[in-house]
Amino acid sequence: MAAKSIIITGASRGLGRAIAIELIKKFNNNVIAVSRTRKDLTELKQYVENDLNRKGKIEIVVGDVTEERVIEEAIGKSIETWGKLDGIIANAGILSIGKVANSHIDEWKRSYEINFFSVITLIQKSMSQLRQNKGVFLSVSSGAAYKEYYGWGAYSTSKAALNMLTSTVAIEEPDIVAIAVRPGVIDTDMQKLIREKGMDMGMIKSDYDKFINLYESNNLTPADQPAHVFASLVSCAGEKIGTIKPLSGKFLSWDDSEMAPHRKK
Repeated sequence: MAAKSIIITGASRGLGRAIAIELIKKFNNNVIAVSRTRKDLTELKQYVENDLNRKGKIEIVVGDVTEERVIEEAIGKSIETWGKLDGIIANAGILSIGKVANSHIDEWKRSYEINFFSVITLIQKSMSQLRQNKGVFLSVSSGAAYKEYYGWGAYSTSKAALNMLTSTVAIEEPDIVAIAVRPGVIDTDMQKLIREKGMDMGMIKSDYDKFINLYESNNLTPADQPAHVFASLVSCAGEKIGTIKPLSGKFLSWDDSEMAPHRKK
């Protein structure tokens, strides 16, 4: 099966980095890794090329996903390097904590620009390639999209909007597959932010304690587990897209029964 060419946003750390590694190491696909952090992207590229010995499998794009030129550069680099674009994993996101009544509107706007509006740009700019190649679009969702958390209004509502965007794309674009996937609670920079500053930023103690207990009891999900699910799903672009077509438009957790064929054995 020919290698797929996949764009991952927020690819330099955490889940995004883990997905990039799974895509290359386990599925032999090509990756355009997008992030604002040049140092971490460079380290990821060096790891792939030197430690995994997979030269020519990864290219990096440094920039903010809210800037249209960054999205255009990522798509252009995929086509220029490998002749096509088969899939998108919209992983970039931020968590801004604050009560609705007290938080500044600019914090909400920034959350939506990154978590939601940048994804619209990504979809619009890549759709011709996704249609042509029977592509797969995956949005990284969250349990907060359907369960309210005190002080998480901007994050939760932007993720809920992302879910509906994904479902809408699924019914509007019959030639592709679009799925919103919840990766579970994994030990990322976002979780570190919650543990270190959650109470200071306005979380209530019961919510804060939940995340502390998950960390202290070693019950956070290893990033490579949901990463493998994302990598497996997006690798179905093209000739295998029919195998995941029934999932298109759904909001699923990485460990739902429907994801069993895509989890690590």
